[in-house]
Amino acid sequence: MQPGRAWSSARARTRACKSSRGLPRCGLSASIAHAKGSITFQPHPQNMATVNTFIPRNGTFEKFELEPMSFNDTVTRLGYHPNQVRSHHNINVECIYWVGFKIFTNEIVAIATGADTLDPTLLSRFISNYDARYERYEIEGILDDGVTNGSLSADYLSSVLGIPPVDPNGSIVAPTLGYELVFLDGKLAGYQPSDGLSMWAKSMKESNPKLFASYLIAGRKRWNNDEDRVRIEINAQADAFANIPQGLLNPLIEQYRQSDGTIDFVQLMNEHYS
Repeated sequence: MQPGRAWSSARARTRACKSSRGLPRCGLSASIAHAKGSITFQPHPQNMATVNTFIPRNGTFEKFELEPMSFNDTVTRLGYHPNQVRSHHNINVECIYWVGFKIFTNEIVAIATGADTLDPTLLSRFISNYDARYERYEIEGILDDGVTNGSLSADYLSSVLGIPPVDPNGSIVAPTLGYELVFLDGKLAGYQPSDGLSMWAKSMKESNPKLFASYLIAGRKRWNNDEDRVRIEINAQADAFANIPQGLLNPLIEQYRQSDGTIDFVQLMNEHYS
């Protein structure tokens, strides 16, 4: 499962750490509930006190005196908005509950653990499966939240995206995201695809480049290289494809295969799933 904001609890493992051969060791003491494809950890209240927070300082991680609290409350106390930090969890590694990274980076903001000291080897194991890549829906979710609550400043996005300083009332293209970001009074006010592709078209291009290329080639031929019309068609097909049950395994697909080899997902969607 992709780690990130869908996790609602700051502490999955809440049994106190005990020392075993000099290394901290934790037990798993939490109930796991499944909802909408995510896993939500419900910590036991009696164990909430066994949480220590470590933050980066002077090239290492130092313990930060902080009462046990949720992930959102912790990063807020550290000066961040929760929308600026992505939480990572690894249920295969004991003792560390979560690690917070600045969005769109590998930079650690804070670590929550049940141990009194932070074991570097354990931390390395915990973050070894961290994937700093983001799905399209994750990117747009973060940006949407930033527009709504004003949590994404021009300075913060400039720092995490590695883009030049941004005009507080201007716009700039973020190449790593594929969006043009628009700012008002120094805060993100809106965004739009820098290449004209919709969220689902971008997702198709990244996850299934061969399928995307087939629509690009067919569209250019159909519209005589009119790139605006090609983008409109690709967006429509990709958006319909994203909403068709079973995707490429849909049993009706072959009925809508065109002479150029592409599938008319728009027509399939309109005739059967509208």
